[in-house]
Amino acid sequence: YYYLVHEYRRLRGPEVVTASSWDPTTFQQRPASWVASEPIRKLRQPPNLVLAFNTNRSTLEEELSQHVPPGTTVLGACADSIQVNLGGEANVVESHSNASTMFASFPNADILPFCFYRNFNQDVQEFQERLAINGQHHWKAIIVYASGIGLSFIESFVSYTQANFPDIAIVGGMCSEGYVTRTKHSKSDLQRMTVRQLVSLLRSLGGPQDMNALEKSDLVNLIWELEQSPRNMALEHADDGVFGVALGGDVPVRSMVSRGVKSIL
Repeated sequence: YYYLVHEYRRLRGPEVVTASSWDPTTFQQRPASWVASEPIRKLRQPPNLVLAFNTNRSTLEEELSQHVPPGTTVLGACADSIQVNLGGEANVVESHSNASTMFASFPNADILPFCFYRNFNQDVQEFQERLAINGQHHWKAIIVYASGIGLSFIESFVSYTQANFPDIAIVGGMCSEGYVTRTKHSKSDLQRMTVRQLVSLLRSLGGPQDMNALEKSDLVNLIWELEQSPRNMALEHADDGVFGVALGGDVPVRSMVSRGVKSIL
C-alpha cells in the first residue's frame, strides 16, 4: 500500500513544492523569475496559494505578479535576511537565499487574503463578519504579518480573532514590509461601503476618470466586474499594516501555537 501511494504521488505530482534562490552546487543566486515559476511545473494541479519570502535584494514580488496564474493567492514577507529549509535527509537550513517560495495546490480550500492599514478597527470588524458568514468552525488557520504601524495593532488583532474563533490556528510574525493578493469583494461587501470609499477603490482599479455621474449601484457593479478580471489580480504592497490570509475548508494544516509571549513595544 505504501509503495502504491508513493508511486501515485510521484506520478501525479505533489500538493506542495518549494524553491529557493541559493544554488548549493554553484554557490550562486538563481534569478527571481526561476523561484517564481519553477514550482508550478512540478505541482499536481495549478496552485491556489503561494507563500513567499525575500530580501530587498530580490525582485520576487514583481516576478510573482507576472508568473503566478490568475486566481492564485500570494502572501509575501520581506526581511533583511531569510532562512530556508532545503529539505532532504540532511534537513539543512541555509540563510544565503535572497528569495524562496512555497507553492501549494489545495483545491478544496477557501483562501481569503486581507490587508488592513487605513481604517484598522473598521477593516478588522468587516473581516470578522466575513469570516463569520461561513460559520465558526469553517476557518482552520490564519497566517498574519505586521509591518510599520501594524506592529501596534497586531496583538489586539490576534487576541480579538482568537476570542471570536477559538478553534483557529494563528501563525505569522513581523517583517519590514510585504505583499498580498488584492482582496476581491463580494457585492454585499461593496454595497456596505460609502460612495467615497467606492470611488477611491474604483480609481485604484483603473476605473473611468469621470465618476461623478455614476450612481452607487453603478459603482458597485463596475467594481465587481473589474475585480473579476485577471488583470486586476494584482499584489497589494504593505509596508505599514497588518496583512495575511485566512485558510478554511479542506486545509491540510496542523500547527502548534505558543500564546505565552507578550509584546514589549
